[in-house]
Amino acid sequence: MVTSAEIGLAMRRLGYSEPWLRAGVVSAEEVVAQAELYDRACANPDDEELGYYQSPEHHRWSAFMRFIESRKTVSDAVFDALVDAGIAEVHAPPDMPSIGASLLLNLIDCPIVTASQRARLISLEIDDSYIRVAGRRRTLKEALSYNPHEPSHQDAALRFAWDKDGQGNRDSVMERWLVNHLPVTALALARLAVEGRAKAIRNTAKQRLKRGR
Repeated sequence: MVTSAEIGLAMRRLGYSEPWLRAGVVSAEEVVAQAELYDRACANPDDEELGYYQSPEHHRWSAFMRFIESRKTVSDAVFDALVDAGIAEVHAPPDMPSIGASLLLNLIDCPIVTASQRARLISLEIDDSYIRVAGRRRTLKEALSYNPHEPSHQDAALRFAWDKDGQGNRDSVMERWLVNHLPVTALALARLAVEGRAKAIRNTAKQRLKRGR
């Protein structure tokens, strides 16, 4: 039986915040065991098998991925705790290696997350440009998947692909999705064939135009 002092010390050393426990990603005993593994890894820097565990953020990321991969759905309470854990990562102190926005970005496209849960996450005012872009991309993709022939949806997706953040930065992820997965208009394909960011995108658009889309 681990003590509260041991749990607190292990959580601080590995960078866990309370929401990780609340979500059930790890138990208190698992955090203490991870801290012991972390100590062994740090004491044996030349051990290749232990090398991965010399970084605190690797323990958290591995725990998160195991949790996600072991479930088909998550309740709203668990989802909210995961979001809280992700926000804590975004605002981690400078001296603690962070997984940054990776946790929240993963949740946006995670298959175990419901549409309503995803919408709640996207609606949050999180001070991270990657999360805002990923949320906007997901919203546009869902609108197009629901009604792919709607011109306004296609136009919005193309505008996002050409300027994802209001600073003129392109989004090759959206370009690739448009050119591969949607019945986009000939006009949109023609533009992608000429202005697509990657050669593969331009070539795919040209091939679809030749086939009559």
